[in-house]
Amino acid sequence: MWLNNNKLKSLDGLSANFRIRKLYVHCNQLKVLGSCLENFLSLNLLTLNDNQLEDTNEVLGALKQMKTL
Repeated sequence: MWLNNNKLKSLDGLSANFRIRKLYVHCNQLKVLGSCLENFLSLNLLTLNDNQLEDTNEVLGALKQMKTL
């Protein structure tokens, strides 16, 4: 799913799309990931560059749970 360059501030509302394998969300305005990605059990590619992520530990904690990434 390509969502890059859309000035997104959150990824809320995507959790129902749990079969997503590739998620491109670079060049947005994301500050936190929260729990929005925890349902993406098949995600194997994620681009987050050029966002405004504030807490590296929070991001790494969310990504650590994703076994296929």
